[in-house]
Amino acid sequence: MVVGLVPVSVKLPLPTDPSDKFQQEVREAFRRLGVDLNTSGTLDLDVFTAAEDGLAPASGGGATTFLRADGTWTAGPVGATGATGATGATGAAGSNGTNGTDGINGGTAEIIPITWNDGAPFTDHNNEAVSGTPGAYWVVMITQAGSGGASLTGVSAATDGQLMEIIIYPSSTSGFVEHEDAASTAANRFTTYDATQQGRGTRWVYSTSAARWLQLKYI
Repeated sequence: MVVGLVPVSVKLPLPTDPSDKFQQEVREAFRRLGVDLNTSGTLDLDVFTAAEDGLAPASGGGATTFLRADGTWTAGPVGATGATGATGATGAAGSNGTNGTDGINGGTAEIIPITWNDGAPFTDHNNEAVSGTPGAYWVVMITQAGSGGASLTGVSAATDGQLMEIIIYPSSTSGFVEHEDAASTAANRFTTYDATQQGRGTRWVYSTSAARWLQLKYI
């Protein structure tokens, strides 16, 4: 018999002698119900099908499988994938890139005026103190108010990569930026393209590895 699809084995307390009249009558009664008894007196019941009632097949044990309508035991269905989470907030804007070594098209220009009141004869200005904001593009405007000529042999050392432009005014004044002049401390000196090419308008970058102001170009 089948009770909630749980298989029940029925063992009849009958003799197994096929000539026994009572046993034959019992078998005939079961046969009329569509059930056969085997020779051991046990009911032979089939596993259920899509169209017929019957016993449940053996599960094999465990606690994670379930009986399907097709008579097989299988793991339960996997739940649906959860919804995609909301997009996170946009991160903060990155900082501006470093200005090129020329420094003409970027950075904040800072005008640093210096006045020389030199009379004759020609005068050297050594280790000139230039106090500017680190990282700004320094424009050092040197005005010669005296009657004599003068030259610049060095400017106070700065942080690595500091840009500086030196303009000596007026242009008719005999003013020069000197190359590797020992009158200034080594770390304050200028290294120009050519020792014979000192100029009135020049651009520079400070190199801590070279411990010098290195010339970028003439203007």
